[in-house]
Amino acid sequence: MIDDKPKRQHSLPNRQLARAFNFSAEDLAANRAGFITWAQEWGIPLFLRAAPFFGTIKSKRRKIETLCGKVRLEYKQFQIVSLFHADIIEVFLLSINGVDFCIRPHQYHIISEGLLYRVYYSPDTKQILSLERALQGCSE
Repeated sequence: MIDDKPKRQHSLPNRQLARAFNFSAEDLAANRAGFITWAQEWGIPLFLRAAPFFGTIKSKRRKIETLCGKVRLEYKQFQIVSLFHADIIEVFLLSINGVDFCIRPHQYHIISEGLLYRVYYSPDTKQILSLERALQGCSE
């Protein structure tokens, strides 16, 4: 008999979110357990993650932090002026529970503002490792 999966979590990530934030189903499963994968830690591209030599190193895995709540998106522009040059810098921010993350433009357009998300991130770098919609709320 096949065991039923808990209804609170899907085992596979949303494809658009996974592609935009560069994480796999294995990364999301490890993040749910509270750890960062070697691929995420070293920034290995998705197409190389299946290679057998990346999982052979044994060491203590770093723990990650999790936030759950409504997402707020913000777009800012700053002008940098020097003697002979002026430039505009665009900043895309994702804010959840008062914590701000800098994200890329294509990530900014994938996220839906005001919806509940669970964000897994590295506390050292404040970088989002993976995220998923919290369909059943944040109390799960």
